[in-house]
Amino acid sequence: YVTGNYANEKRLDASVYLQSKEFRHGIVDGLYATDGGNNNRIYSTSKGLIEDIECLCSTLGLNTIIDVSDRTDEPVIIRGKSYTRNYPLYCLRWYEPKNKRTMGDIFKIVNNGMYFRVSEVSPIDDYAHDFVYCFEVANADEPYFTLPNGMISHNCRLRNELQDNTFSYTLGAGGVSTGSKAVITMNINRLVQNAVRDGKDISEAVREQTRKIHKYLMAYNEIVRNFFNSRMLPVYDAGFISMEKQYLTIGINGFVEGAEFLGIKPCPNDQYFAYGEMILKPIYEENKKARTKELMFNTEFVPGL
Repeated sequence: YVTGNYANEKRLDASVYLQSKEFRHGIVDGLYATDGGNNNRIYSTSKGLIEDIECLCSTLGLNTIIDVSDRTDEPVIIRGKSYTRNYPLYCLRWYEPKNKRTMGDIFKIVNNGMYFRVSEVSPIDDYAHDFVYCFEVANADEPYFTLPNGMISHNCRLRNELQDNTFSYTLGAGGVSTGSKAVITMNINRLVQNAVRDGKDISEAVREQTRKIHKYLMAYNEIVRNFFNSRMLPVYDAGFISMEKQYLTIGINGFVEGAEFLGIKPCPNDQYFAYGEMILKPIYEENKKARTKELMFNTEFVPGL
């Protein structure tokens, strides 16, 4: 599960994220025991390895930070001999509820969820848009955190903008009381292959499939609304979720595989960007067109095999 020949080249193989929770915890515990320090810290000269460990921690629901110490200009003395530090030292730290007593001023635990304290919130007046706020994190030395859903939270973030038809996640990162009422996933790989086989334009095939999914999502929305009107959804009545702020979501799976079928390498280049626009733009346009005062549509990439 580890690649790389030298310490600064080490990486975790992506297949590690598919292993059991106990297995993944074992990797973190092993790294902590061999290359760790006090208070849940792991050190490495490999930036890639630290980033991979951060992803691994995210799959375990751990909040993390990464710090770097560039001491390449400082000599190190080993057995009387002077050596140079050729690489910066990266440090990953994760937070757990067991740290709560010693770090009570940084975060709090509510209903098994971890929340970081914000010392100040202020509007930004000179920004081009009117939906940006500045969050000053109480811990100024470590001003950003990677949340368990993989989202990086910094001192600045966007307020949820319900009028924007955007590609977004519905795992609680969009704002208060938002999320998805339903998700129907589009298999891009199969759609691309079928379009090529039948001699159809791929963008038009995506657009047609999007319209079909919209019909199913709107039908499901009526079922939810009937339940709501019948007072069968107490979570809505309690105010934890709002139907008006929830999306009907088109999921995307097989995006990379569709590119590979077309002979396009999944790496940043003009051909891959053109492929992405060919797939994502018609979905975006159809979502925007189908939007009403009561219905909002969005798109998200979903994990799947």
